[in-house]
Amino acid sequence: GGHTMELGETGQHGQDFSRFGAVKIEITAEQKIKGIHIDANSVDLNDIHELEKWIEEAVKEALSESQKIAAEKMQPFMGALGDLGL
Repeated sequence: GGHTMELGETGQHGQDFSRFGAVKIEITAEQKIKGIHIDANSVDLNDIHELEKWIEEAVKEALSESQKIAAEKMQPFMGALGDLGL
């Protein structure tokens, strides 16, 4: 079957959440990170490497998602420029 990804209310806020482990990244379509939220209850302080990995993965995920969103937003403009013969 098809694999769909829930992006929530991206359209309204231009904001996306990427979640990985206990880490949630808040990012804009311009690829600016607005916030990083960490669920303290899910973090094992004895295994800080796991947390570092989660943050790394969440940031990567958030960036690739925001690139996709940015590309989708640009689509109509690219089409319009094509029509103008630019």
